[in-house]
Amino acid sequence: MRRTCLHLALLVALPAYAADQHQAEALDRVLVTANPLKPTEAESTQPVVVLGGSELLRKASASLGETLSDEVGVTSSSFGPGVGRPIIRGQDGARVRVMSNGLDSLDVSTVSVDHAVTIDPFLADQIEVLKGPATLLYGSGAIGGVVNVVDGRIHERPLTQPISGRAELRANSFNGGSGLARIDARVGSLNVHVDALKRDLGSIDAADGLEVVNSDIETQTGAVGVSYASDQGFLGASLSRFETLYGIPQGVEGSELSDEQIKLDLAQTRLEVKGALYSPLESLERVQVNVGHNNYNHVELADGEIGTRFENQATEGRIEAIHQPIGAWRGVFGLQVGTRDFAAIGDEAFVPPATTDELGAFLLEAATFGAWSVDLGARFGRQTTELSDGTADSSHALASFSSGLSYAISADTRVSVGFDHAERAPSAEELFSNGPHEGTASFEIGDADLDTETAQQLEVSLHHHAERFHGTLSVYQNQVDQFIYQLDTGEIEDDLPVRVWSQTDAKFRGFEAEGRFDLVVSDAGTWQARLFTDRVRAKTRDGENLPRISPWRVGAGLQFSGPVWQAGFSATHTGRQNDVAPLETETRSYNLLSANVAYQMTQGESRYEVFARASNLTDEFAQVHTSLLKDRAPLAGRQLDVGLRFYF
Repeated sequence: MRRTCLHLALLVALPAYAADQHQAEALDRVLVTANPLKPTEAESTQPVVVLGGSELLRKASASLGETLSDEVGVTSSSFGPGVGRPIIRGQDGARVRVMSNGLDSLDVSTVSVDHAVTIDPFLADQIEVLKGPATLLYGSGAIGGVVNVVDGRIHERPLTQPISGRAELRANSFNGGSGLARIDARVGSLNVHVDALKRDLGSIDAADGLEVVNSDIETQTGAVGVSYASDQGFLGASLSRFETLYGIPQGVEGSELSDEQIKLDLAQTRLEVKGALYSPLESLERVQVNVGHNNYNHVELADGEIGTRFENQATEGRIEAIHQPIGAWRGVFGLQVGTRDFAAIGDEAFVPPATTDELGAFLLEAATFGAWSVDLGARFGRQTTELSDGTADSSHALASFSSGLSYAISADTRVSVGFDHAERAPSAEELFSNGPHEGTASFEIGDADLDTETAQQLEVSLHHHAERFHGTLSVYQNQVDQFIYQLDTGEIEDDLPVRVWSQTDAKFRGFEAEGRFDLVVSDAGTWQARLFTDRVRAKTRDGENLPRISPWRVGAGLQFSGPVWQAGFSATHTGRQNDVAPLETETRSYNLLSANVAYQMTQGESRYEVFARASNLTDEFAQVHTSLLKDRAPLAGRQLDVGLRFYF
């Protein structure tokens, strides 16, 4: 507790250090595209992180969770190097909605932690993390938050250059590497986008060079997008394909390994169509329609033999309209529909085939009155899940509300208070699971009588954005009634531990603090320092700890950015987690040190960049507490990535 108070005191004091600086224009230009009103990161009353540019290139990893794991309040489910779904403030699974360009990823990564997200961070332009209940605009169930990946496959504005793009080749010390290419071109009056990526990585080594058996990954993905854009609006479509083959780690070489070698062979085809009209009516600024459709399947291979096949046909559509200002108020309203036809086929199919339909209507209004800013919103909808054979169904009416109030203490500093009420219906796997699941090595049992989850979050935050410093401090409490989670029973069925989907009231409490400040700014470049810390505690109404909650962290880094050279290092200490649930094992503390360097060369309109990135420099043995595989799949030991980027 004393150490936690010290972290808070340090980061609360940072805004005072830079109080005489001016607001940073560079930060203000970072738009949160997941919100149709497109506030900047500094303006948003909702806690948000935007990762892009050179920082995204430095942090990008094979999984979305690992890419974001260094952001305050965000960790990863960490199911080997090929799988990692973001966890926000202790909330995981279906409570965190992962989106691609404002539409749900529509994969089955919420069904189980061993299922990969079908989005590759290396092809992203920007990744946005909205923390806390975010159900109003993005669909029911996002009690934990939203992660939106922006890839630029459908251009909404005419391209200003005839052709541009980038390419990258990267080699990894674990006997593998990756390559990618992206081209954006103006062809007549059309905008054309093409991208492709291939990755082939062998099994990783844990500390001391010991192999994590069956942790290899192969991925290939690509897309084509075409759009027409003018001053009146835009219309476009993209078609993408994502394929990956990855192993579920069996354990560390020399230790007791799991009995079977499990690999997942995944393929998805996705079609997106987007269009908008600007000022279609005198009362409307913009009307936009987004539609996405996925054809998804993967097979679980047990020692090379097909065990279970997962198929998912899913469609999501939304129409939203931004109205002209009414007095001080500006807002967006709309309608969202979605359907998912899911089936698990095979002798060990633990979830029966089911169809889930969702319908929701939403409204969000924002206004500024002098130093005060106000956000108000509401969403009403229904989610229905029915077994394909008609033997059971579940239907839930959902209502969510959001309010935010922000006061500008000065031009650089503001304080915000937010209160959210959000509801989530149980998913098909939570309701109807009943059988062995090879990927998680468990016997999973659902409960058809699960009720609606209801979350009520209160958050107070302090923001300071100046020319040489910006920082945030947030304290929150999220009371979740009828919280749904997997309970380890201690029983054994078919030689597998039994995990039952259960329900109880739970409370999540935590804090986050981050400060970034420019130590030196000159023509030669900028030295920027970063400090951060976060912690979340989660308990049931009976006072028991919830399982797989991340421990406290504190980190620091220093980055130099110049016209030719970029270099930096970071260090993160993750504490011991001994606040564990019944039958859950503890994890010890660990330190992760990383470093990066890049050298840029310019030739005409083209730019080359040679780069290197080293992680876990001290070869630390590290177990991620949020991982179901923490006892047999530690993080990679010391590793090095080297590569070449080309921009034109």
